[in-house]
Amino acid sequence: TVRFGESLNMLNTGPVTATGQVQYFISEGLTRTVAVAVAPHSSLMESVQRDVGRVLAVSALVELDHQVAVTRTMTRITIAGQGLASSVSGGETSVSDFWYFAESYTGVTFQEYLSILNPGSVRAVVSVQYLGLPGASMMAPTAVTVPPHQRATLNIRALAPNRSLGLSVTSDQPVAAERVLYWGDGSGSAKYGSSVSSGIRGASTIWTFPYVSASNGDQAYLSFANPTNVNAQVQFSVIGLRRNTVALSPFTLRAGVRMTVALPSQGTNGGPVSIVARSDVPIVAEQAQYFGGSPNTGAHTGSVEAGVPSAVQWAFAGSDAVGLNSSVWYVYNPGAADATLSGTLYGVDGKGTTVQRGAPAGK
Repeated sequence: TVRFGESLNMLNTGPVTATGQVQYFISEGLTRTVAVAVAPHSSLMESVQRDVGRVLAVSALVELDHQVAVTRTMTRITIAGQGLASSVSGGETSVSDFWYFAESYTGVTFQEYLSILNPGSVRAVVSVQYLGLPGASMMAPTAVTVPPHQRATLNIRALAPNRSLGLSVTSDQPVAAERVLYWGDGSGSAKYGSSVSSGIRGASTIWTFPYVSASNGDQAYLSFANPTNVNAQVQFSVIGLRRNTVALSPFTLRAGVRMTVALPSQGTNGGPVSIVARSDVPIVAEQAQYFGGSPNTGAHTGSVEAGVPSAVQWAFAGSDAVGLNSSVWYVYNPGAADATLSGTLYGVDGKGTTVQRGAPAGK
C-alpha cells in the first residue's frame, strides 16, 4: 500500500576527498558493495534504490577513510499517490551489545517495529526486554537469533499490543538497533507520520533537549526508562527564548520502569524551549515531538529522538526529501560564557557560505 524511497546523504567538511564504500545487507546473508567518494567541502546523495533495487528490506554500513556526517532520508507515497511524512535520521557510529529505547508505544494509532542488524560473521542471540509503566504487568523478554550479515525486524505492536514501553536490547554479539514508529491516519507503514531512531548505547545522568515545542498545537513528550535496579530522582531545567512559563515537577523513576512527562500546552503565545533533565542514577531519555496536533489522528509530522550531549562542533548532512526546503537551528548554550557560532552551509560544488551568530550563556 506504500512505496518507499531511501537515500544516504553524506557531508564531507574536510579538505580531502573521502573515499570508501556502502555495504548493503539484503537478505539471507546476501550483500552488495558500492564504492563512494565525497569531494572536499561537499555533500553527496546516494540512492539506495539505484544501488540495490526496489521492494527490498535492506540495511547499510557506510565506511570511508575520512570523517563524514551521514543521514538517511526515508520518503513514502501511497499507491494512490498521496505523499506521507518523511523521516530523516542519523546513523549509528558503532555496533554494541546493549541498546535502549525510552519511547515505545503500541496503541491502535501507532505501528512500531524494531530492526536489528548483525554485520558480523557470527550469529547474534538477542533478547528484547520490556520496561513497562509503574504497576503494569511484567512481560517476558522476546528472544531472536540474527544470522551473520542479516537483519531481523520485530513487530513490537504485535508482540506487546496496547502498551507504553521502554525497550532494552542485549546481544551476545555487537549489533545495530533502530526503532521505527508510524502514527496517525492510515494503516501499518502507510500511516501518515513516521520516525526512525537509533538506539541509545548507554544510560546517563544528564539529558539535554535543545528544541521542545508545545505551542500552536504542537505536542511534546519526554519519555524516561530506568534500566537499573535503583530508583532515580529526576528534575528539570527549562530555558525559553522569552520569559519562561513552563514548569515541570521533579519525580521518582522507579527501577525497571518507564514513565512519560507531557509538556503542558502553551496555546499560541508560547515558543520553543530547551529542557535539561538531570537524574541521580543513570537513565535513558527520549523526546517525542509532534507538530500541529495529536499524533493519534490526522496527518501530523514529528520526530522521536534521544537527548543530545554538549559539543563544540555539529554536522548536519542534510536531506533530499521533497518539501523540506527550509531549516532553522535552535542552539542552547548550557555554559557560563557566551559562545560564538560559526556555521558553514555546503552544497555539491565544494563552495561554502559561512554565517556567524552569538549564543548567550545559559540561553
